Amino acid sequence: MISILNSLAYGAIGLLVYSSLLVIYRLCFSPIAQIPGSKLAAATSAPYNKLTKWNDRFGIPLSTHGTAQHELHHKRRMAINPYFSKKSINELVPQIQDRMTTLLNHLRKDYEDKDKVLSLTDMWASFAAENIFAYTFAWSYNFLDSLDEKNPFLESNRELAQTVHVTGHYPQFLKFMQSIPESWVAVLNPSMKAIFDFQNGIVAQIVRMKKGKNETLNKSENRTVFHDILESDLLPPEEKSITRMQQEATAICVAAIGTISTSLSHACFEILRNPTIKSRLEKELQDSFPDHSRAPTLSELERLPYLTAVIQETDTTMIALRASIGVAQRLSHVQPTPITYGIYTIPANTPIGMNIYNQHYDPRIFPDPNNFQPDRWLGDPKVPVPKDSSAQAEKGGEQEEKTRQSPLSRFLVPFSKGPRNCLGQFLAHAELYIGLASLFRSSAGKVMRLYETEEKDIFMAREYFVPLPVRGANGVRVKIGEKHGEEEIS
Repeated sequence: MISILNSLAYGAIGLLVYSSLLVIYRLCFSPIAQIPGSKLAAATSAPYNKLTKWNDRFGIPLSTHGTAQHELHHKRRMAINPYFSKKSINELVPQIQDRMTTLLNHLRKDYEDKDKVLSLTDMWASFAAENIFAYTFAWSYNFLDSLDEKNPFLESNRELAQTVHVTGHYPQFLKFMQSIPESWVAVLNPSMKAIFDFQNGIVAQIVRMKKGKNETLNKSENRTVFHDILESDLLPPEEKSITRMQQEATAICVAAIGTISTSLSHACFEILRNPTIKSRLEKELQDSFPDHSRAPTLSELERLPYLTAVIQETDTTMIALRASIGVAQRLSHVQPTPITYGIYTIPANTPIGMNIYNQHYDPRIFPDPNNFQPDRWLGDPKVPVPKDSSAQAEKGGEQEEKTRQSPLSRFLVPFSKGPRNCLGQFLAHAELYIGLASLFRSSAGKVMRLYETEEKDIFMAREYFVPLPVRGANGVRVKIGEKHGEEEIS
Protein backbone atom coordinates (compact mmCIF):
# COMPACT_ATOMS: atom_id res chain seq x y z
CA MET A 1 0.00 0.00 0.00
CA ILE A 2 2.83 2.40 0.90
CA SER A 3 4.60 1.75 -2.41
CA ILE A 4 1.35 2.47 -4.32
CA LEU A 5 0.85 5.75 -2.44
CA ASN A 6 4.46 6.70 -3.04
CA SER A 7 4.08 5.96 -6.76
CA LEU A 8 0.94 8.12 -6.95
CA ALA A 9 2.68 10.94 -5.09
CA TYR A 10 5.75 10.79 -7.34
CA GLY A 11 3.47 10.73 -10.38
CA ALA A 12 1.53 13.78 -9.18
CA ILE A 13 4.75 15.66 -8.42
CA GLY A 14 6.15 14.73 -11.82
CA LEU A 15 2.98 15.91 -13.58
CA LEU A 16 3.08 19.21 -11.66
CA VAL A 17 6.74 19.79 -12.51
CA TYR A 18 6.15 18.93 -16.17
CA SER A 19 3.11 21.23 -16.40
CA SER A 20 4.98 24.08 -14.72
CA LEU A 21 7.95 23.77 -17.06
CA LEU A 22 5.61 23.57 -20.07
CA VAL A 23 3.85 26.79 -19.04
CA ILE A 24 7.21 28.53 -18.52
CA TYR A 25 8.36 27.37 -21.97
CA ARG A 26 5.18 28.57 -23.65
CA LEU A 27 5.24 31.98 -21.95
CA CYS A 28 8.96 32.69 -22.22
CA PHE A 29 10.77 30.51 -24.76
CA SER A 30 8.21 29.41 -27.37
CA PRO A 31 8.77 30.76 -30.93
CA ILE A 32 5.48 32.64 -30.58
CA ALA A 33 5.95 33.81 -26.98
CA GLN A 34 6.65 37.41 -28.06
CA ILE A 35 3.35 37.81 -29.93
CA PRO A 36 0.83 39.92 -27.96
CA GLY A 37 -2.30 38.26 -26.65
CA SER A 38 -3.87 36.54 -23.70
CA LYS A 39 -1.25 34.96 -21.43
CA LEU A 40 -3.83 32.39 -20.30
CA ALA A 41 -4.37 31.35 -23.92
CA ALA A 42 -0.61 31.22 -24.50
CA ALA A 43 -0.01 29.11 -21.40
CA THR A 44 -2.74 26.61 -22.18
CA SER A 45 -2.38 26.36 -25.96
CA ALA A 46 -3.01 22.90 -27.33
CA PRO A 47 -0.53 20.76 -29.25
CA TYR A 48 -0.17 21.28 -33.00
CA ASN A 49 -2.22 18.20 -33.86
CA LYS A 50 -5.27 19.44 -31.95
CA LEU A 51 -7.10 20.43 -35.10
CA THR A 52 -6.66 17.00 -36.62
CA LYS A 53 -8.03 15.36 -33.50
CA TRP A 54 -11.10 17.60 -33.55
CA ASN A 55 -12.14 16.66 -37.08
CA ASP A 56 -14.11 13.64 -35.87
CA ARG A 57 -16.08 15.47 -33.19
CA PHE A 58 -19.16 15.64 -35.42
CA GLY A 59 -18.99 11.99 -36.41
CA ILE A 60 -18.47 12.79 -40.12
CA PRO A 61 -14.68 12.71 -40.60
CA LEU A 62 -14.95 11.63 -44.26
CA SER A 63 -16.99 14.68 -45.26
CA THR A 64 -15.35 17.70 -46.83
CA HIS A 65 -16.15 19.65 -43.66
CA GLY A 66 -14.30 17.06 -41.57
CA THR A 67 -11.22 16.85 -43.79
CA ALA A 68 -8.02 18.17 -42.16
CA GLN A 69 -5.42 17.74 -44.90
CA HIS A 70 -5.42 20.65 -47.35
CA GLU A 71 -4.87 18.75 -50.61
CA LEU A 72 -7.59 16.20 -49.87
CA HIS A 73 -9.97 18.94 -48.72
CA HIS A 74 -9.30 20.86 -51.94
CA LYS A 75 -10.06 17.81 -54.08
CA ARG A 76 -13.31 17.09 -52.26
CA ARG A 77 -14.37 20.73 -52.16
CA MET A 78 -13.76 21.21 -55.89
CA ALA A 79 -16.08 18.30 -56.60
CA ILE A 80 -19.06 19.92 -54.86
CA ASN A 81 -18.31 23.62 -55.39
CA PRO A 82 -19.99 23.80 -58.83
CA TYR A 83 -23.33 22.71 -57.37
CA PHE A 84 -23.35 25.57 -54.85
CA SER A 85 -21.99 28.30 -57.12
CA LYS A 86 -23.92 31.49 -57.74
CA LYS A 87 -24.91 30.23 -61.20
CA SER A 88 -26.20 26.88 -59.91
CA ILE A 89 -28.19 28.50 -57.11
CA ASN A 90 -29.74 30.97 -59.56
CA GLU A 91 -31.09 27.99 -61.49
CA LEU A 92 -32.78 26.79 -58.28
CA VAL A 93 -34.60 30.06 -57.64
CA PRO A 94 -37.90 29.04 -59.33
CA GLN A 95 -38.15 25.93 -57.10
CA ILE A 96 -37.28 27.94 -53.98
CA GLN A 97 -39.92 30.51 -54.91
CA ASP A 98 -42.50 27.78 -55.52
CA ARG A 99 -41.93 26.39 -52.02
CA MET A 100 -42.22 29.89 -50.58
CA THR A 101 -45.53 30.33 -52.41
CA THR A 102 -46.77 27.04 -50.94
CA LEU A 103 -45.73 28.20 -47.48
CA LEU A 104 -47.55 31.54 -47.83
CA ASN A 105 -50.71 29.80 -49.01
CA HIS A 106 -50.69 27.71 -45.83
CA LEU A 107 -50.18 30.82 -43.70
CA ARG A 108 -53.18 32.56 -45.27
CA LYS A 109 -55.37 29.49 -45.07
CA ASP A 110 -54.41 28.05 -41.68
CA TYR A 111 -53.11 30.98 -39.60
CA GLU A 112 -54.37 34.35 -40.80
CA ASP A 113 -57.05 35.59 -38.37
CA LYS A 114 -57.18 32.14 -36.72
CA ASP A 115 -55.59 33.20 -33.39
CA LYS A 116 -53.07 30.35 -33.74
CA VAL A 117 -49.47 30.48 -32.59
CA LEU A 118 -46.88 29.85 -35.30
CA SER A 119 -43.23 29.07 -34.65
CA LEU A 120 -41.21 30.94 -37.26
CA THR A 121 -38.14 29.02 -36.13
CA ASP A 122 -39.76 25.71 -37.11
CA MET A 123 -41.42 27.18 -40.19
CA TRP A 124 -38.13 28.40 -41.61
CA ALA A 125 -36.48 25.07 -40.73
CA SER A 126 -39.14 23.31 -42.79
CA PHE A 127 -38.55 25.71 -45.68
CA ALA A 128 -34.78 25.16 -45.59
CA ALA A 129 -35.14 21.38 -45.22
CA GLU A 130 -37.39 21.09 -48.25
CA ASN A 131 -34.95 23.16 -50.33
CA ILE A 132 -31.80 21.23 -49.45
CA PHE A 133 -33.39 17.77 -49.52
CA ALA A 134 -34.85 18.41 -52.97
CA TYR A 135 -31.52 19.67 -54.29
CA THR A 136 -29.39 16.86 -52.91
CA PHE A 137 -31.69 13.85 -53.37
CA ALA A 138 -35.01 15.04 -54.86
CA TRP A 139 -36.72 14.23 -51.57
CA SER A 140 -39.69 15.91 -49.96
CA TYR A 141 -40.87 15.35 -46.40
CA ASN A 142 -43.90 17.59 -46.99
CA PHE A 143 -42.90 19.74 -44.01
CA LEU A 144 -44.64 22.77 -45.50
CA ASP A 145 -47.97 20.96 -45.22
CA SER A 146 -47.66 20.55 -41.44
CA LEU A 147 -46.39 23.83 -40.00
CA ASP A 148 -48.03 23.09 -36.64
CA GLU A 149 -45.47 20.36 -35.97
CA LYS A 150 -41.95 20.95 -34.68
CA ASN A 151 -39.28 20.28 -37.26
CA PRO A 152 -37.51 17.09 -36.14
CA PHE A 153 -34.24 17.95 -37.85
CA LEU A 154 -33.97 21.27 -36.02
CA GLU A 155 -34.49 19.54 -32.69
CA SER A 156 -31.96 16.83 -33.55
CA ASN A 157 -29.40 19.42 -34.64
CA ARG A 158 -29.63 21.17 -31.29
CA GLU A 159 -29.32 17.90 -29.41
CA LEU A 160 -26.21 16.98 -31.37
CA ALA A 161 -24.68 20.44 -30.95
CA GLN A 162 -24.75 20.09 -27.17
CA THR A 163 -22.37 17.11 -27.33
CA VAL A 164 -19.71 18.81 -29.43
CA HIS A 165 -17.44 19.83 -26.54
CA VAL A 166 -17.48 16.32 -25.09
CA THR A 167 -16.85 14.62 -28.42
CA GLY A 168 -14.15 17.14 -29.29
CA HIS A 169 -12.13 16.58 -26.14
CA TYR A 170 -13.08 12.96 -25.60
CA PRO A 171 -13.37 11.28 -29.01
CA GLN A 172 -13.70 7.92 -27.28
CA PHE A 173 -17.15 9.01 -26.10
CA LEU A 174 -18.31 9.49 -29.69
CA LYS A 175 -16.97 6.08 -30.69
CA PHE A 176 -18.80 4.55 -27.73
CA MET A 177 -22.07 6.25 -28.68
CA GLN A 178 -21.70 5.11 -32.29
CA SER A 179 -21.29 1.53 -31.10
CA ILE A 180 -24.70 1.55 -29.39
CA PRO A 181 -27.55 0.21 -31.55
CA GLU A 182 -29.60 3.01 -33.09
CA SER A 183 -32.82 1.58 -31.68
CA TRP A 184 -31.45 1.92 -28.14
CA VAL A 185 -30.29 5.50 -28.70
CA ALA A 186 -33.68 6.42 -30.19
CA VAL A 187 -35.40 5.14 -27.04
CA LEU A 188 -33.06 7.12 -24.77
CA ASN A 189 -33.23 10.23 -26.98
CA PRO A 190 -36.27 10.21 -29.32
CA SER A 191 -35.13 13.35 -31.15
CA MET A 192 -32.27 11.33 -32.68
CA LYS A 193 -34.67 9.12 -34.61
CA ALA A 194 -35.04 11.77 -37.32
CA ILE A 195 -31.27 11.85 -37.86
CA PHE A 196 -31.01 8.04 -37.97
CA ASP A 197 -33.90 7.75 -40.43
CA PHE A 198 -32.35 10.45 -42.58
CA GLN A 199 -28.90 8.84 -42.60
CA ASN A 200 -30.33 5.41 -43.39
CA GLY A 201 -32.39 6.96 -46.16
CA ILE A 202 -29.24 8.55 -47.61
CA VAL A 203 -27.50 5.17 -47.68
CA ALA A 204 -30.45 3.53 -49.42
CA GLN A 205 -30.67 6.37 -51.96
CA ILE A 206 -26.95 6.27 -52.74
CA VAL A 207 -27.12 2.51 -53.23
CA ARG A 208 -29.95 3.02 -55.74
CA MET A 209 -28.02 5.80 -57.48
CA LYS A 210 -24.88 3.69 -57.78
CA LYS A 211 -26.98 0.95 -59.35
CA GLY A 212 -28.62 3.41 -61.71
CA LYS A 213 -32.00 2.88 -60.11
CA ASN A 214 -32.84 6.27 -58.68
CA GLU A 215 -36.59 5.72 -58.61
CA THR A 216 -37.33 8.78 -56.48
CA LEU A 217 -35.62 11.26 -58.81
CA ASN A 218 -38.21 13.69 -60.10
CA LYS A 219 -37.35 13.93 -63.78
CA SER A 220 -39.18 17.24 -64.06
CA GLU A 221 -36.59 18.89 -61.80
CA ASN A 222 -32.86 19.41 -62.27
CA ARG A 223 -30.63 16.44 -61.63
CA THR A 224 -29.57 16.34 -58.00
CA VAL A 225 -26.16 17.06 -56.49
CA PHE A 226 -25.34 13.50 -55.54
CA HIS A 227 -26.87 12.00 -58.65
CA ASP A 228 -24.43 14.04 -60.73
CA ILE A 229 -21.42 13.52 -58.46
CA LEU A 230 -21.78 9.74 -58.53
CA GLU A 231 -21.89 9.73 -62.33
CA SER A 232 -19.12 12.28 -62.86
CA ASP A 233 -15.34 12.00 -63.09
CA LEU A 234 -14.77 14.71 -60.48
CA LEU A 235 -13.74 12.15 -57.88
CA PRO A 236 -12.01 8.75 -58.10
CA PRO A 237 -14.11 5.66 -57.21
CA GLU A 238 -12.70 5.39 -53.68
CA GLU A 239 -14.01 8.88 -52.95
CA LYS A 240 -17.53 7.80 -53.94
CA SER A 241 -17.95 5.09 -51.32
CA ILE A 242 -21.35 4.79 -49.71
CA THR A 243 -19.96 5.74 -46.29
CA ARG A 244 -18.20 8.86 -47.55
CA MET A 245 -21.14 10.01 -49.64
CA GLN A 246 -23.45 9.46 -46.65
CA GLN A 247 -21.21 11.61 -44.44
CA GLU A 248 -20.91 14.28 -47.14
CA ALA A 249 -24.67 14.47 -47.53
CA THR A 250 -25.21 14.59 -43.77
CA ALA A 251 -22.77 17.49 -43.40
CA ILE A 252 -24.40 19.49 -46.19
CA CYS A 253 -28.01 18.92 -45.18
CA VAL A 254 -27.69 19.27 -41.42
CA ALA A 255 -25.72 22.52 -41.77
CA ALA A 256 -28.22 23.95 -44.27
CA ILE A 257 -31.28 23.46 -42.03
CA GLY A 258 -30.38 24.88 -38.64
CA THR A 259 -28.36 27.80 -39.95
CA ILE A 260 -30.85 29.35 -42.36
CA SER A 261 -33.77 28.65 -40.00
CA THR A 262 -32.28 30.64 -37.16
CA SER A 263 -31.03 33.32 -39.53
CA LEU A 264 -34.46 33.97 -41.05
CA SER A 265 -36.08 33.76 -37.61
CA HIS A 266 -33.69 36.34 -36.21
CA ALA A 267 -34.28 38.69 -39.14
CA CYS A 268 -38.05 38.41 -38.65
CA PHE A 269 -37.69 39.07 -34.92
CA GLU A 270 -35.78 42.28 -35.53
CA ILE A 271 -38.14 43.43 -38.29
CA LEU A 272 -41.31 42.68 -36.34
CA ARG A 273 -40.18 44.36 -33.13
CA ASN A 274 -39.14 47.53 -34.95
CA PRO A 275 -42.11 49.19 -36.72
CA THR A 276 -39.84 51.66 -38.55
CA ILE A 277 -37.73 48.90 -40.11
CA LYS A 278 -40.85 46.92 -41.00
CA SER A 279 -42.63 49.83 -42.66
CA ARG A 280 -39.53 50.89 -44.63
CA LEU A 281 -39.00 47.34 -45.86
CA GLU A 282 -42.65 46.89 -46.85
CA LYS A 283 -42.69 50.25 -48.66
CA GLU A 284 -39.56 49.42 -50.65
CA LEU A 285 -41.01 46.06 -51.67
CA GLN A 286 -44.38 47.55 -52.62
CA ASP A 287 -42.90 50.48 -54.55
CA SER A 288 -40.48 48.22 -56.41
CA PHE A 289 -42.91 45.39 -57.15
CA PRO A 290 -46.50 46.67 -57.16
CA ASP A 291 -47.62 43.78 -59.37
CA HIS A 292 -48.35 40.89 -57.00
CA SER A 293 -49.18 38.52 -59.84
CA ARG A 294 -45.51 37.68 -60.30
CA ALA A 295 -42.62 37.08 -57.94
CA PRO A 296 -39.51 39.23 -58.39
CA THR A 297 -36.34 37.51 -59.52
CA LEU A 298 -33.40 37.07 -57.19
CA SER A 299 -31.32 39.58 -59.15
CA GLU A 300 -34.13 42.13 -58.82
CA LEU A 301 -34.29 41.57 -55.07
CA GLU A 302 -30.53 41.91 -54.71
CA ARG A 303 -30.75 45.42 -56.18
CA LEU A 304 -33.04 46.67 -53.41
CA PRO A 305 -30.89 48.80 -51.07
CA TYR A 306 -32.93 48.53 -47.90
CA LEU A 307 -33.67 44.80 -48.18
CA THR A 308 -29.97 44.26 -48.81
CA ALA A 309 -29.11 46.41 -45.79
CA VAL A 310 -31.47 44.35 -43.60
CA ILE A 311 -29.82 41.13 -44.79
CA GLN A 312 -26.31 42.52 -44.30
CA GLU A 313 -27.20 43.60 -40.77
CA THR A 314 -28.64 40.14 -40.18
CA ASP A 315 -25.35 38.68 -41.44
CA THR A 316 -23.49 40.90 -38.95
CA THR A 317 -25.52 40.24 -35.81
CA MET A 318 -26.65 36.67 -36.43
CA ILE A 319 -23.19 35.25 -35.94
CA ALA A 320 -22.91 35.91 -32.24
CA LEU A 321 -25.30 37.33 -29.66
CA ARG A 322 -28.24 36.12 -31.67
CA ALA A 323 -28.52 32.34 -31.89
CA SER A 324 -28.43 32.13 -35.63
CA ILE A 325 -26.46 31.08 -38.66
CA GLY A 326 -22.75 30.56 -38.35
CA VAL A 327 -20.14 29.51 -35.86
CA ALA A 328 -19.57 31.06 -32.45
CA GLN A 329 -16.38 29.15 -31.75
CA ARG A 330 -12.93 30.19 -32.91
CA LEU A 331 -12.18 28.85 -36.40
CA SER A 332 -8.61 27.56 -36.35
CA HIS A 333 -6.23 26.09 -38.88
CA VAL A 334 -2.52 25.44 -39.32
CA GLN A 335 -0.33 26.94 -42.01
CA PRO A 336 2.50 24.70 -43.34
CA THR A 337 4.73 27.75 -43.92
CA PRO A 338 5.60 30.70 -41.63
CA ILE A 339 3.20 33.64 -41.61
CA THR A 340 4.25 37.28 -41.34
CA TYR A 341 1.86 39.38 -39.28
CA GLY A 342 3.06 42.95 -38.84
CA ILE A 343 6.46 42.72 -37.17
CA TYR A 344 5.86 39.12 -36.07
CA THR A 345 6.62 35.81 -37.74
CA ILE A 346 4.34 32.95 -36.74
CA PRO A 347 6.15 29.61 -37.16
CA ALA A 348 4.84 27.00 -39.56
CA ASN A 349 2.20 24.56 -38.27
CA THR A 350 1.15 26.85 -35.43
CA PRO A 351 -2.63 26.69 -34.85
CA ILE A 352 -4.07 30.13 -35.56
CA GLY A 353 -7.64 31.28 -35.85
CA MET A 354 -10.18 34.02 -35.37
CA ASN A 355 -13.48 34.44 -33.62
CA ILE A 356 -16.11 36.01 -35.88
CA TYR A 357 -17.96 37.31 -32.82
CA ASN A 358 -15.06 39.57 -31.83
CA GLN A 359 -14.93 41.11 -35.30
CA HIS A 360 -18.67 41.58 -35.81
CA TYR A 361 -19.08 43.09 -32.36
CA ASP A 362 -16.06 45.38 -32.43
CA PRO A 363 -17.49 48.89 -31.82
CA ARG A 364 -14.61 50.45 -33.74
CA ILE A 365 -15.96 48.75 -36.87
CA PHE A 366 -19.67 48.46 -36.05
CA PRO A 367 -20.66 51.27 -33.63
CA ASP A 368 -23.39 50.27 -31.19
CA PRO A 369 -23.01 46.64 -32.31
CA ASN A 370 -25.72 45.22 -30.05
CA ASN A 371 -28.46 47.13 -31.88
CA PHE A 372 -29.94 46.06 -35.21
CA GLN A 373 -29.26 48.99 -37.54
CA PRO A 374 -29.69 48.34 -41.28
CA ASP A 375 -28.91 52.01 -41.98
CA ARG A 376 -25.25 51.40 -41.23
CA TRP A 377 -25.02 49.61 -44.61
CA LEU A 378 -26.56 52.33 -46.75
CA GLY A 379 -24.46 54.68 -48.87
CA ASP A 380 -21.30 52.61 -49.40
CA PRO A 381 -19.99 53.00 -45.81
CA LYS A 382 -16.28 53.05 -45.04
CA VAL A 383 -14.22 52.29 -41.92
CA PRO A 384 -11.01 54.16 -41.04
CA VAL A 385 -8.27 51.59 -40.54
CA PRO A 386 -4.73 52.31 -39.24
CA LYS A 387 -2.14 51.49 -41.87
CA ASP A 388 -0.23 49.13 -39.59
CA SER A 389 -2.15 48.48 -36.40
CA SER A 390 0.06 45.57 -35.32
CA ALA A 391 3.23 47.65 -35.49
CA GLN A 392 1.52 50.45 -33.57
CA ALA A 393 0.50 48.01 -30.86
CA GLU A 394 4.15 47.03 -30.44
CA LYS A 395 5.05 50.71 -29.94
CA GLY A 396 2.94 50.83 -26.81
CA GLY A 397 -0.31 51.85 -28.41
CA GLU A 398 0.93 55.00 -30.12
CA GLN A 399 -1.45 55.74 -32.97
CA GLU A 400 -0.33 57.32 -36.21
CA GLU A 401 -2.58 59.91 -37.73
CA LYS A 402 -2.46 58.28 -41.12
CA THR A 403 -5.34 55.91 -41.80
CA ARG A 404 -6.92 54.38 -44.86
CA GLN A 405 -10.61 54.01 -45.66
CA SER A 406 -11.77 50.43 -46.05
CA PRO A 407 -15.28 49.31 -47.14
CA LEU A 408 -17.41 48.16 -44.24
CA SER A 409 -18.32 45.05 -46.22
CA ARG A 410 -14.70 43.92 -45.93
CA PHE A 411 -15.32 43.19 -42.25
CA LEU A 412 -18.50 41.21 -42.86
CA VAL A 413 -17.51 37.53 -42.65
CA PRO A 414 -20.56 35.48 -41.55
CA PHE A 415 -19.57 32.70 -43.96
CA SER A 416 -15.84 32.97 -43.20
CA LYS A 417 -13.42 33.43 -46.09
CA GLY A 418 -10.83 31.50 -48.04
CA PRO A 419 -10.87 27.91 -49.33
CA ARG A 420 -12.81 26.68 -46.29
CA ASN A 421 -15.56 29.27 -46.35
CA CYS A 422 -19.18 28.21 -46.08
CA LEU A 423 -20.16 26.04 -49.04
CA GLY A 424 -23.80 27.12 -48.91
CA GLN A 425 -23.45 30.90 -48.73
CA PHE A 426 -25.18 31.54 -52.08
CA LEU A 427 -28.04 29.20 -51.20
CA ALA A 428 -28.39 30.89 -47.80
CA HIS A 429 -28.58 34.35 -49.34
CA ALA A 430 -31.10 33.21 -51.95
CA GLU A 431 -33.30 31.86 -49.16
CA LEU A 432 -32.87 35.06 -47.15
CA TYR A 433 -33.80 37.34 -50.05
CA ILE A 434 -36.70 35.22 -51.30
CA GLY A 435 -37.98 34.33 -47.83
CA LEU A 436 -38.01 37.83 -46.36
CA ALA A 437 -39.22 39.59 -49.53
CA SER A 438 -42.03 37.08 -50.08
CA LEU A 439 -43.20 37.15 -46.49
CA PHE A 440 -43.28 40.92 -46.08
CA ARG A 441 -44.91 41.46 -49.49
CA SER A 442 -47.73 39.09 -48.50
CA SER A 443 -50.85 39.85 -46.52
CA ALA A 444 -49.70 37.42 -43.83
CA GLY A 445 -46.45 39.31 -43.33
CA LYS A 446 -48.22 42.66 -43.11
CA VAL A 447 -50.39 41.57 -40.17
CA MET A 448 -47.84 39.34 -38.43
CA ARG A 449 -47.15 40.12 -34.76
CA LEU A 450 -44.67 38.70 -32.26
CA TYR A 451 -46.23 36.43 -29.64
CA GLU A 452 -44.56 35.85 -26.26
CA THR A 453 -41.10 36.14 -27.79
CA GLU A 454 -38.26 37.68 -25.82
CA GLU A 455 -34.62 38.29 -26.55
CA LYS A 456 -33.68 35.27 -24.46
CA ASP A 457 -35.54 33.06 -26.93
CA ILE A 458 -32.98 33.75 -29.65
CA PHE A 459 -29.94 35.53 -28.18
CA MET A 460 -26.85 33.41 -27.64
CA ALA A 461 -26.47 32.17 -24.10
CA ARG A 462 -24.43 29.02 -24.78
CA GLU A 463 -21.65 28.19 -27.20
CA TYR A 464 -21.58 24.68 -28.64
CA PHE A 465 -19.54 25.41 -31.76
CA VAL A 466 -22.74 27.07 -32.98
CA PRO A 467 -24.52 29.63 -30.77
CA LEU A 468 -27.57 28.45 -28.82
CA PRO A 469 -30.09 30.34 -26.67
CA VAL A 470 -30.96 29.45 -23.08
CA ARG A 471 -32.36 26.00 -22.38
CA GLY A 472 -36.08 25.87 -22.90
CA ALA A 473 -36.11 28.81 -25.33
CA ASN A 474 -39.21 28.86 -27.52
CA GLY A 475 -37.71 30.49 -30.58
CA VAL A 476 -39.55 33.19 -32.52
CA ARG A 477 -43.34 32.81 -32.28
CA VAL A 478 -46.02 34.90 -33.93
CA LYS A 479 -49.73 35.26 -34.55
CA ILE A 480 -51.10 36.45 -37.88
CA GLY A 481 -53.94 38.98 -37.93
CA GLU A 482 -54.68 42.57 -37.04
CA LYS A 483 -56.22 41.66 -33.67
CA HIS A 484 -53.73 39.02 -32.63
CA GLY A 485 -50.22 38.97 -31.28
CA GLU A 486 -48.59 41.43 -28.91
CA GLU A 487 -46.97 44.83 -29.00
CA GLU A 488 -43.47 44.96 -30.44
CA ILE A 489 -40.68 44.61 -27.88
CA SER A 490 -38.79 47.81 -27.24
